Amino acid sequence: GASGRANGKKPKLSVAFQIKANMVEVVKKQAIELDYPLMEEYDFKNDKLNANVPMDLKPHARIRRYQERSLAKMFGNGRARSGIIVLPCGAGKTLTGVTAAQTIKKSVVCLCTNAVSVLQWKFQFQLWTDIPDDRICCFTSDKKEQLH
Repeated sequence: GASGRANGKKPKLSVAFQIKANMVEVVKKQAIELDYPLMEEYDFKNDKLNANVPMDLKPHARIRRYQERSLAKMFGNGRARSGIIVLPCGAGKTLTGVTAAQTIKKSVVCLCTNAVSVLQWKFQFQLWTDIPDDRICCFTSDKKEQLH
């Protein structure tokens, strides 16, 4: 009971630590070889190195329950977890991504497969958030805007 072994299983142990940037891939590889699951997280609330981006959702922005669940998994412990959000076409992946970006309030990169998608992401940030237009930069094969 009190030892956490009421069901006969060892209690799970969770540890957290920071890894030097140049060693992340080495640690990941070794963890896979040892069959230890790793979860990468970003402590955006305590990140003083990267400046905050002034951005909030506009009052008309409403996320659906399943989008909220996806975001809760991503931000479940007050940190951003790595991962991929998979939703069907038309289910609001872009709004989910925009909401994730405004949650961390740091610069983000949205990778797209074509220039039309790049412009769609820009439009969605403008539609759903109050981010200043000059804080959104687009890079395509034809156009590279200045970073701010």
